[in-house]
Amino acid sequence: MGIFSRKPNIKKMLQKRDVNGLMKALDYRDQTVQLNAAFALANIGYGPAQEPFIRTLRQADFSVEADQAKLLKGLEHAKYFAPILKNVDPNMRWNATRILVAIGSPAVEPLIKTLQDPDWSVCGLATVALEKIGTPAVEPLIETLNDTNPNARWAAAVALGEIGDPRAIDPLTNTLQDKDSSVQRVAREALAQIQTRAAAKIICTNCGSEMEPGKTFCTQCGTKLGG
Repeated sequence: MGIFSRKPNIKKMLQKRDVNGLMKALDYRDQTVQLNAAFALANIGYGPAQEPFIRTLRQADFSVEADQAKLLKGLEHAKYFAPILKNVDPNMRWNATRILVAIGSPAVEPLIKTLQDPDWSVCGLATVALEKIGTPAVEPLIETLNDTNPNARWAAAVALGEIGDPRAIDPLTNTLQDKDSSVQRVAREALAQIQTRAAAKIICTNCGSEMEPGKTFCTQCGTKLGG
């Protein structure tokens, strides 16, 4: 606790790849500093930091802030967190999900693989993460509709329905012929979600941009909508 006379500068330590300093910062009294130090160590890829990071993930009041998310970039970091979705600790599973969402596009590949997990709770968390990542996950999810694993196909259909991208309409229509009735059902529900959302969109008469329901002004050109 008394190692630092002032608040540690995690960004500077990361730039210098100061592993020893970052490891010491894991014990600093400020929880945000602890978490940022853990993220920085994960960014560096320092193996011995795994246990302290796991300890940080167990914190019930864990949150992923923008600055912390920027420390996590690249496929390797996503692969580091995806297995934590299988941990027995519910806090750790949910926190790992939030981290993977913060990582974004690089997390799609390991999350798609996680859809094949036989544990529905693990598969469900991966589905939630892919839904929140959104557009970058659409094409891989469409491909997953042809996976040999029915759990993966089911989860992909659910995620595509929540994302609502029209590119999924034709693949989901084909999935209505899936040999698994539960996959057929969620594909039908996903199509209804996408079609309902598409029908509700507002078209700007000035620039032709599509707006989500509830918009008063066009986000592209500023024209008042519906007037």
